Amino acid sequence: MRKSGYLLLSIFLSYSSFAQDKKAWTLEECIHYALENNIDVRQQGQNVQMADYNRDANSANFFPNLTFSSGYNWNFGYNIDPVTNLPSSANRQTGNFSLSSQWVLFDGLANVNQLRQGRIDYLAATYQLESIKNDITVNISSTYLQILMNKEIAAVALEQKNTSALMLESSKAQYDAGSIAYGDYLQAESQLASDEQRLIQAQNNVTLSILSLAQLLQLEDPTSFDVVSPELDLPAGSVLARTPTDIYTTAREVQPIVKASELNIQSAQYSLYQSQSSYWPTISLQAAISTNYSNRIFAYEGVSDQTIPIGFWNNSGSAVPVYTTTSVPYGRYSKNFGTQFSDNLNEYVGVNLVWPIFSRFQIRNRVRQQEFAVSQAELELDRVENQLRQTIQKAHADAQASLKSYTASSKAAEAAEESLDYARIRREEGAISQYEYESARNNYLAAKSQQLQSKYDYIFKVRVLEFYLTNQL
Repeated sequence: MRKSGYLLLSIFLSYSSFAQDKKAWTLEECIHYALENNIDVRQQGQNVQMADYNRDANSANFFPNLTFSSGYNWNFGYNIDPVTNLPSSANRQTGNFSLSSQWVLFDGLANVNQLRQGRIDYLAATYQLESIKNDITVNISSTYLQILMNKEIAAVALEQKNTSALMLESSKAQYDAGSIAYGDYLQAESQLASDEQRLIQAQNNVTLSILSLAQLLQLEDPTSFDVVSPELDLPAGSVLARTPTDIYTTAREVQPIVKASELNIQSAQYSLYQSQSSYWPTISLQAAISTNYSNRIFAYEGVSDQTIPIGFWNNSGSAVPVYTTTSVPYGRYSKNFGTQFSDNLNEYVGVNLVWPIFSRFQIRNRVRQQEFAVSQAELELDRVENQLRQTIQKAHADAQASLKSYTASSKAAEAAEESLDYARIRREEGAISQYEYESARNNYLAAKSQQLQSKYDYIFKVRVLEFYLTNQL
């Protein structure tokens, strides 16, 4: 049995030496790392950037657009020349070029409401990001405190194991001297084995809680991770002097999840306004300039006067030819591109009005859908507010219960420790049995474990209430 104790001690020392090689993180370092690297935070950060881009895009809707279009075609066989608008069976090449612009002057304030919605959506996304960060901060803090509690429980288990080892040596000496029975010695040996098992379990709980935090941080190598164990003082608990209603009233004004829900209502309302704008006409200013080209457009180098017969005149039975002078072009050639570009130039400016008179009730249906979306957003705000109120009420009640539990368990642990010290002395004197001593030890371990659990539970619950008040943990 002594060899197994030495073996366990060497394992624990190796574990401690290995733990010393790990990098110990403070709570602030854990939170900072998580907020910089957590996937949920990074995804929501991208959503914020996307909302920012959409906001800029909505602002650009107030500018006119500018569009350039062109085309070049090869035509074969009988067709209509798009430049001369005359039928022809000759093969030809044609091109067209245009530059157009449209400026919406009035669209029922759809662009205005879209711009306002984009600004609201950006703010809502930033508050949603802050809410996600808060949730991660609370989760990490809770797991961090769980590690500290498990470490203290493991320290108590180690202390009791060492005490059991000393008691076993004392029992061995008493048995060798004939002061106690062999059964009492075996009970002391069994107690040491139980304490060693309890220590292993406590250390395993520490390892698992550290692993949980490392996974929350999404570390690739959890084996090199550990946390700093600071001395934690009990919070003053002044927050418990405030009523849950008072805490909720303050928390409602500072919690980002509430602000995001309120902004989502405004966003849905602006979306409703955009749908309603479809009932109004759209007035836009349009302008364009265009030209075209064809290789079948010809020009001539010049004209010459030619006398040609156009008929005969009957002069007393004699046919006298009649002539006229006409201008005949000569030197035909195709107009070049530059000449046609300027000759065929066309410009126009116009005002367009589009007013949907009947859209098969599509506009009305969209408006009804957006009215429903506004109602859904309002219900979501009610849900968030109710959840916040209930969470604060429960946290306030839990914190008060934890304080009472800690006060009672501290007294119980103090009394159990005194009882154990007295039982240890009596056991060394042989005045009580090993069973009675083990009973006192078990009472102390249970009381100490309950004290530590209520201590860290109280610390966490008070910190949560303070977080709801200040939005800072």
